[in-house]
Amino acid sequence: MSVAIEIRKPDGRWVELADGIRNSRELIESWIGMAREIYPMAEVRVLNANPRQPASSLTH
Repeated sequence: MSVAIEIRKPDGRWVELADGIRNSRELIESWIGMAREIYPMAEVRVLNANPRQPASSLTH
């Protein structure tokens, strides 16, 4: 299973910073640390990543 990291921008919108991160405590803590360094005032959250759907003639 993988997770996604999102940050909350000052305008209140959530923006995905990274997805597909292996669900490992060390990796998640590292990504959270990097997010806080880059966006020191932003709220950071970790979500279960949605499995990607295979491409079809309707999606690319």
